[in-house]
Amino acid sequence: MRLLVLGAGGMLGQAVVAAAAARGLGVDAAPRAELDVTDPTAVAARMRSAPPALVVNCAAFTQVDGCESEPERAWAVNA
Repeated sequence: MRLLVLGAGGMLGQAVVAAAAARGLGVDAAPRAELDVTDPTAVAARMRSAPPALVVNCAAFTQVDGCESEPERAWAVNA
């Protein structure tokens, strides 16, 4: 089984990638620097290039002050 892990560079994403790899699963790690989850065209292209069996979304904007000062960005990433 091949997983696409969005937000693979964060703490949760790194843990999911490590756990999946330890179980022998194929992992397509997509950290924020490689894939902007707020860009649906880019996400769709990534999924078409190597179709995953499962997508695990670990991407999140968690900085409370940042979310309050940038609500549109927080919504785009978290929703």
